[in-house]
Amino acid sequence: MTYVEYKQLNPFQRFAYNTKKFFCNIPHAVAHFFTALGKAIVKFFVGIGKGFANYGKTFVKGDWATKLSYLIFGVGDLSKGKYYKGILFFAVEVLYILYMAFFGWGYLKMFPTLGIQAQRTEYINGIIPKQVPGDNFNAYSALLGIDTRNHSSGFRYLHSKHQRCVQTSDYEG
Repeated sequence: MTYVEYKQLNPFQRFAYNTKKFFCNIPHAVAHFFTALGKAIVKFFVGIGKGFANYGKTFVKGDWATKLSYLIFGVGDLSKGKYYKGILFFAVEVLYILYMAFFGWGYLKMFPTLGIQAQRTEYINGIIPKQVPGDNFNAYSALLGIDTRNHSSGFRYLHSKHQRCVQTSDYEG
């Protein structure tokens, strides 16, 4: 149907035409959605594979500072004269390790149960019962666990960004 023929239809005919067109296009739209979804999933996993391949290639072809930079942030930047950036990456790594050692590990350990102590009854002077709440179902414990998980995710993201910086500076010079 041409545009002119469509414009000559009365409102009820236009509604019927649009409704028919909508229902006839549903199978095509569903097929297009699943095709696009499949392509997106493939693209996602190919991208992850390329990222791992790039990490491996950088590690194999990089100099000693690049290889050491996979364990100690900032070494590659310091060896290439980027002192502020290298010190900043190293400081972030040290702060993350200290956070995990002193706080984060304990929060993550309590996260699956949201605590480790159950509610219990204590007796005052051996006679009067008093309920002492435990730390199970503690919203604060949940927040600390989630916060620690977010810190870890941020640290992994920063690590990937740092490796990309080291890769690009490795190939430049």
